[in-house]
Amino acid sequence: MNLIKIFFVIPFFIMGISLPYSFAQTFKLESKPLELKEIFAEIQGKNLKLLIRIPEGAHVYSVFLPTDHGPIPTKLFLTPKIQIKSARLIESKAVELYDEAFQVKTMVHKNEMALETDLGEVPMSKPVTGFIEYQICNNSICSLPQKLPFSAY
Repeated sequence: MNLIKIFFVIPFFIMGISLPYSFAQTFKLESKPLELKEIFAEIQGKNLKLLIRIPEGAHVYSVFLPTDHGPIPTKLFLTPKIQIKSARLIESKAVELYDEAFQVKTMVHKNEMALETDLGEVPMSKPVTGFIEYQICNNSICSLPQKLPFSAY
């Protein structure tokens, strides 16, 4: 391990470049991956209803975000790759949060998030399968966009 540190640090000394302290803190490793693990899906009439459990201390971004730059909104896709437009999605009440990582006020869900859409115009066979695409963050780190699959009967 010390040999690796030497090989990493020597080139910076040779070039006369010093690493700022903040650079070292940028690469903080988390012992547990930041991700969603539970999604419950069901069909009620022509409606698809999803309930997503969010780990304690984390948040997931709303379907509707106040700005185009910054965090990635949650999206719903049906298989084969049909994206449900956000205008056709109903989501549970989101809360406003100032996001330090993106430096914007945004809308998020904590603890759980519910999504519902009318499948009336979508060609449907049972089970209905798909995935949500989301970005999850906590106070110190954000994930890259991730996918969580579901099946509903």
